[in-house]
Amino acid sequence: MATEVIMPKLGETMEEGTVVLWLKKEGESIKKGEGLLEIMTEKATYEIEAPEDGVLLKVLVGENEVRPIGHFLAVVGEKNEDISDLLAQAERIKISPAAKRLAKEYGVDLREIKGSGPEGRIVRDDILRAVEEKKEKPLKGKFLTPTGIKKLTAERMSESFKTAPHFSVSIDVEMGSLLDLIKKMAPEVERKFSASLSLTAVLIKGVARALKDHPLMNSRFVEGKIELIEDINLSVAVATEEGLLVPVIHKADGMSLGEISSVLKELTDKARKGRLSLQDVSGGTFTVSNLGMFGVDSFSPIINPPQAAILAVGGMKDKPLVRNGKVAVAPMVSLTSVADHRILDGVLVAGFLKRVKEILEDVQLL
Repeated sequence: MATEVIMPKLGETMEEGTVVLWLKKEGESIKKGEGLLEIMTEKATYEIEAPEDGVLLKVLVGENEVRPIGHFLAVVGEKNEDISDLLAQAERIKISPAAKRLAKEYGVDLREIKGSGPEGRIVRDDILRAVEEKKEKPLKGKFLTPTGIKKLTAERMSESFKTAPHFSVSIDVEMGSLLDLIKKMAPEVERKFSASLSLTAVLIKGVARALKDHPLMNSRFVEGKIELIEDINLSVAVATEEGLLVPVIHKADGMSLGEISSVLKELTDKARKGRLSLQDVSGGTFTVSNLGMFGVDSFSPIINPPQAAILAVGGMKDKPLVRNGKVAVAPMVSLTSVADHRILDGVLVAGFLKRVKEILEDVQLL
């Protein structure tokens, strides 16, 4: 008996997904549990398994196309099975009577409309929006349509910037002692954990330690309330060919530098291969984004919702400073924390950054 393959709900906040890749072609046999297609959400890419043994009889959604959860994607069944009734059901467009009249009046192709009503139903406002878009004067130039992770990231960051009042606070940190620590401990970490001890790993350890002293930084704004979170789960921004992904190091405050280095290596490898699981990208409570390797002095990132704040790490440069009344030169890094003003204020964020600076400049505190 033929079975529908629908867009699954892969997370609490998921509303739609992008079909990234079909692992089977129409007419090919497949076993239950075998990979059928890859779907991308706002968090990661997931492999969807075949629901039954059989043949991929029909693919209804192409690669790089976005569909809401519950949408009909394909049909798996027995070879030469009649699936005409299922296909008729899949192609039936859900639309309100008023929207249907408007679409006919203005000549709108319903296949190009993404419904905003319940279960993807096309409503009157969807048709009016499509009509207005057609009236816009075309511009000359080359246009790129964001798809997949780029589209989802754009939507998520737009939502964050619109709903959370952002403000930023910066501080410079002397890194000499930290570099000495990395040089000293790197061989042992490599031997025990088969991972490099990077500056990012040490920063994660220091930030996790500081968050224990400043619990309001490790909170989130949900439905008008501030939720204080016990676990310190650090999201780490990772650049990939498909865009920015943010895997999570869970309970980072309880890990050693070697353990953090090992987990960071594993998550980075999985992110760049598109193999992050739902667990790998869920539950983050605070984000660290390091662009220092690109020579960036400082930057102000957008908060990863619904988290309260994010920490941006700039590049390391030798800078003059006064030490014991004398001018000296030392490696320095600029840290910028961007925070949600509904939860935090300047004094609280400044206190957190001051604590991070103390920890990173006095490595005994690590």
